Amino acid sequence: IGYAAGLNCTGGNNTFLGCNAGIGAVASTATDNVGIGLNCLGVYSTGSNNIAIGTTAGAAITTGSRNVLIGVNAGSLCTTNTDNTMIGHGTTCAATGGGNTVVGGLCLISTPINSCCVLGFANSVGHSNCIVLGTNITTAAASRLYLGSVAQPLGVATGVGAAGGATALPATPVTYLIAYVNGTQYKIPLYNP
Repeated sequence: IGYAAGLNCTGGNNTFLGCNAGIGAVASTATDNVGIGLNCLGVYSTGSNNIAIGTTAGAAITTGSRNVLIGVNAGSLCTTNTDNTMIGHGTTCAATGGGNTVVGGLCLISTPINSCCVLGFANSVGHSNCIVLGTNITTAAASRLYLGSVAQPLGVATGVGAAGGATALPATPVTYLIAYVNGTQYKIPLYNP
């Protein structure tokens, strides 16, 4: 429904609502897409099972599939990406990559990365396998946990309680958890119980 909505689509089970929504590439064979909003899913060709809600949401997707993109410009730079969930105004990613979950406005996944979970505002992620929770965070390495914000730090405890009757820890931890809190890297030792 709407001017040129689904104009070039020859695939089945698609639903498009809005001016140029799901206009698609010429003779697009994509199926099972939902596009609601001006110019959303504008150039897809074979990408299927996408949901794009918002002006220009998923506008550049060509062959990417199984993406959920909600918000104005959400996923607007994605092309061949698969299995991403992006919710928020201007939240988008590089042309490729998949398995990312991003909730928050103006977040950017800047390189083809995979398997990140991002929650917050204006975060910039350039490494795979990261968890980012906060505001204005820029990732520095892959497979890390990022918390807080340099601009708005998390609260920091000023005192430490007594150890009481605790037993001594082993000399060598099993592994380490690398976490970034307010832009500072912490290496937290992990021990078996």
